[in-house]
Amino acid sequence: GNGCNNFCSYCVVPIARGREVYRPVQDILNEVSELVKNGYKEIILIAQNVNSYKYNANAAIRQLAERMPRIANNVNKYFNFADLLRIVNDVRGNFWIRFFTSHPKDMSDELIKIVAKCDKICEHIHLPAQSGDNEILKKMNRNYTVEHYKKLIKKIRQAMPNTSITTDVIVGFPGETKAQFDNTTKLFKEIKFDMAYISKYSPRPGTAAGKLSDNIAKSEKKSREEKLMEILRKTALENNKKYIGEVVKILVEGKNKKGEWYGKTRMGKNVKVRSKKFPPKADRSLAEEMRSKKNLIGEFVDVKIEKVRGFGLEGELV
Repeated sequence: GNGCNNFCSYCVVPIARGREVYRPVQDILNEVSELVKNGYKEIILIAQNVNSYKYNANAAIRQLAERMPRIANNVNKYFNFADLLRIVNDVRGNFWIRFFTSHPKDMSDELIKIVAKCDKICEHIHLPAQSGDNEILKKMNRNYTVEHYKKLIKKIRQAMPNTSITTDVIVGFPGETKAQFDNTTKLFKEIKFDMAYISKYSPRPGTAAGKLSDNIAKSEKKSREEKLMEILRKTALENNKKYIGEVVKILVEGKNKKGEWYGKTRMGKNVKVRSKKFPPKADRSLAEEMRSKKNLIGEFVDVKIEKVRGFGLEGELV
């Protein structure tokens, strides 16, 4: 999908890219089938606001309905994002599905149910909160409250207990008081995010917020960002500790300079892989060097987690 209908007051996308335009279901299905056939292992459905996907599957019949009003009642079927996920999940093959970025106002109970039910959809929900304060959310034109956001997280975790929750947050929005920022720190402590992308507010020309006075000092924005990062590092590390001793499946993405493979789990966790079969370059003979030429990139492998960091896991190839 392209464009956005939301007009969050800080964001230039609706101005730069216009209204939401979504691709036909059939086009998406054809492309996914083709990619899977060609060996791709991860399909990412992406849009500025992916979970507001809506496609009129009966556009052709609708034209006919103008001439034949009797059938008009049967042509109002719209595919929503939950429908699309279900259909993509049904494509044959061994692959994972991820999607970005969701808007809390469009995260329906139906969508949560589908994500929990479909075996190929990864247990990773990226749900931008942007702020933990209702007054700031209102100024941002986000159209939900902190209470609504927390309820959504609760529903997601009830449906999928092992889900990784990641978010986006803006600090130093025009007029954000110390007390309002404290509400965002409270949200971080309560939700215990696995990862957060924290931006220091900067005005964008043409946006509603761009007309407001950018009145929070740069040093204050930096300090607020660091406070959230401090909480995030603790909660992410705490969340990762539960993986110690567990065997997780990862999709291998590459090899680092030390000769270690790395990839991601279904939960979107970065994993560094050590292996007795494929030891790092420094301590292997020529025969081992030859044997390790096997390319694992794009393969699903099982890794036993032995060590965790704030934003990553390390383990041994099983």
